[in-house]
Amino acid sequence: MDIEGALLPDGACGPDAWNGNILLVKSMVDLMYADPVEEPDLVAEAVAICHTCVVREECLEAGIAERYGVWGGLTARERDELRRERRRSGAA
Repeated sequence: MDIEGALLPDGACGPDAWNGNILLVKSMVDLMYADPVEEPDLVAEAVAICHTCVVREECLEAGIAERYGVWGGLTARERDELRRERRRSGAA
């Protein structure tokens, strides 16, 4: 999937920023929810996009408990690990 040119100013993403562009919404959803086993290149692309995003930290916190997708630059497995680390350190 090639979404070159589809990135938003300042790397921001989110349904409100997509302005109802259904093709962009579908491409971003397909990218952010790519299967890490079957589509590792797409997951890597999603993570790379997240690393340029100005709301990455807020996105991660919003999606910390989500079971699927890339949120704040982390995959579901990485978010699981982060939650475990936070519990061990007492950071909730």
